[in-house]
Amino acid sequence: MAIHAVDHNLIVFDWCCQSPVYLVYDSAEQPLTMIPSCPWRLTPDQPGEKRYTAAVISTLVARLPGGGDNSYALVKMAETSIYNCKDYKAVEKQDVLYVWRSSSRSLVWDLIRAEFSSLFKGRNVPRSYKTVLAFTCGGHAFWANLFRGIMYCSLDALLSAPTGHDGSKLMFEFINLPVEHPDEPSYPISCEMEMNSYMYRTIGRSGEASIKFVTIHGFVQLLNFDKCTVEVWSLSPDDDMTRWTKRVLCLGSLTTQAEFKKASLPTDMVPMCPSLSVEEDDVVNFMLGEYKKCCGAHKVSKNRCNGYIPRAKNPRYHLRVDLRRGVLLASARLPDWISSSVSIASTSLVPEGGAL
Repeated sequence: MAIHAVDHNLIVFDWCCQSPVYLVYDSAEQPLTMIPSCPWRLTPDQPGEKRYTAAVISTLVARLPGGGDNSYALVKMAETSIYNCKDYKAVEKQDVLYVWRSSSRSLVWDLIRAEFSSLFKGRNVPRSYKTVLAFTCGGHAFWANLFRGIMYCSLDALLSAPTGHDGSKLMFEFINLPVEHPDEPSYPISCEMEMNSYMYRTIGRSGEASIKFVTIHGFVQLLNFDKCTVEVWSLSPDDDMTRWTKRVLCLGSLTTQAEFKKASLPTDMVPMCPSLSVEEDDVVNFMLGEYKKCCGAHKVSKNRCNGYIPRAKNPRYHLRVDLRRGVLLASARLPDWISSSVSIASTSLVPEGGAL
């Protein structure tokens, strides 16, 4: 069982039993709703065809207007492919959205035809879609690829779009990520780098109406904590979504603070797995841990292997930092069972008052 989405009072799990399903838990009223997953294998339109779906893992929770906390829609971004059974060649590919509404009594997800940017998808859709994050902000739905950019459309257009293979296409806008750091690679992005980008990048809604892109410079270069920086780029949906603003924190400045010394935090570990607070606009969370060197070149040089990044392992601490003031708010030693794939919510582990 894995968490696919969290939005206010709703938590969406996937559960693989005999047939994959989603479990939607309402933490306010505490009901548990079971719904079928979106179809992976589709009914062929013609004899001798097969239809398959490559979908974004992350699920978007869209709130329906005027419906309160119990009225929502789950949205999955996907690409369907039609294959010829004789030679198994792709005859046609189609960008789609699968939508399931909380008011629906059907076991079938609605299908909306769409057109996604090629800059967003890249050449290998199944792999590119594994690291896509989905969220809503300012009346828009966003899907963010941590290396390629952000696609978005208005929630009104999404929820009112015609359904079915014959409907008109829902169009998306595309936002480039901010200018890369000079140390970032100039060579083509490898699948390894793209699939592991969550280890030092994240993007999402922060506060009420702000989108933030976070990147940790130093993880890729295998630098220790005090040599790393955290860059946070902000974007407002009310500002035509064209102007990023930047804030930088040198993590070495935290080592002299009382909270850092009180917790006896190490400086020989690498910051990794950043996350945002949906309640506090200036707060960023991240872990401290070790890394697994991806090849023998790191034994001689601290430079990254060409086309690869180190793999995070053994996160040991969770830190909560106010980027605007440059202050370490709290920290906590992590349980041994925590893995680097776990994303910790802003206040689920570390209280506002200090370390656990």
